[in-house]
Amino acid sequence: MANAMKWRIYLAIIFSLMIISSLPISSSTRAFYTKAIDKTGLTPPTNSVIFLYYNGGSPVYTKAQLGTFFNDVLGAFAIKEITSLDTYKELENASVLMLLGQTDLSSIKMDVLEQFIVEGGSLLIALPPDNFSAFDSVLELFSLRTYGKILDNSSYYNNQTNVVVNDSFMIREHPSIRSIFGNVSEIVIPNGAGIERLDSPPLINATFEDYSLVWGLNSTFVDKNDNGVQDEDEPYGENISLIHVVETWFGGKIVVLPSIEMIIDDYILDPQFDNLILSRALTYWFGNQIGFISIRNIVATPTFLDITHEKLEINVSAIVTDENNNTLSQVQVNACLVRLGRVISQAEANRLNNKPIYLAILNVSKVKPGAAYIYVMAYKKYFGYFWVRGPRITLYKPPVTIGDIHPLVLVFGAIVPILSAVILSVYLFPEYRNKRKRLREIEGKIIEK
Repeated sequence: MANAMKWRIYLAIIFSLMIISSLPISSSTRAFYTKAIDKTGLTPPTNSVIFLYYNGGSPVYTKAQLGTFFNDVLGAFAIKEITSLDTYKELENASVLMLLGQTDLSSIKMDVLEQFIVEGGSLLIALPPDNFSAFDSVLELFSLRTYGKILDNSSYYNNQTNVVVNDSFMIREHPSIRSIFGNVSEIVIPNGAGIERLDSPPLINATFEDYSLVWGLNSTFVDKNDNGVQDEDEPYGENISLIHVVETWFGGKIVVLPSIEMIIDDYILDPQFDNLILSRALTYWFGNQIGFISIRNIVATPTFLDITHEKLEINVSAIVTDENNNTLSQVQVNACLVRLGRVISQAEANRLNNKPIYLAILNVSKVKPGAAYIYVMAYKKYFGYFWVRGPRITLYKPPVTIGDIHPLVLVFGAIVPILSAVILSVYLFPEYRNKRKRLREIEGKIIEK
């Protein structure tokens, strides 16, 4: 009996030690590995780029009168039509929203338009020949406004309202002026309006770059009082933006054409001018086929970080080139950690020697636990902002481990109580079994009676 009891005690002690040894000692010894996320195509397929045509708002020209623009210039891209802009549903999956010559934009909900821009959408705006101020509500988002009708008092074109501009008054290094479609040497702007910058802050909460792609000649002026002649107080020359461009931090682009008539069949097909070349180049620039920054092979290490460690850094690398896989000059590349659409950490990436590889070190010491994603952003003037998502990053705080507890607390607070409970149960079990047996005998006798 004594030997049996001794063996029971031995077994209880061994069982208790096995339980204790199975507890984790430390969670910092786990190894994590990262995986590169590849973006194989340098440019998106043209049929995946959606140009959305808003045919509401009483446009001055029909789609048929813009036949060359829709059928030829936009022929490679996907085109969809909408009649209203009062919910975001109409804008889902669209790349470029086209507002072409509308005379009334009062039915457009500006918060819907703002959401589209903030989510990386682009706008192609072509002003109507007369009621161009209808677009001021849109232009004021970017602290812009229409000046008034532009005239040229020395144009060789008979009609003063047709302003002819050569490439001396254009940004020649822009992808839309020198492109695979040819060089834009001269364009005609019929019945156009000038664009001015406002002193007031933009209405949209966004970072952006804006500039005049085409500006006025010394003989070009804004006829603010509509008297047909140039007055002393009327702006002229380079002070007038004829084609204005905005590049948003979210990745979108906004182009404001001074007149819808630039792209109607009567003028876009005029062989004297390069309106057709410019139109093609602009749409392909919108569609990320030219002036495109390819960001790919994003690698981040580590992807799991214990925030209790002293060194909290993420190494990020990526390949950055243009659409032809050429190395870019004067390009800004940043690595960002993004959580719920907000950048919570970022660092500038530096180019590795003469290779198109960029490296950055993200400091995440002030980042709270949780999941986030690596994004790489690249910006080049006249190309725009480009974003590509990389690996998922998990920052975690491990639970308290045995190694963190004082030995005396561990012994008297955990091991001793466990052993005592096991030993007590071993001693009491025989007595419990005997009493249980006697209870069954008594129950049997009662049943027999």
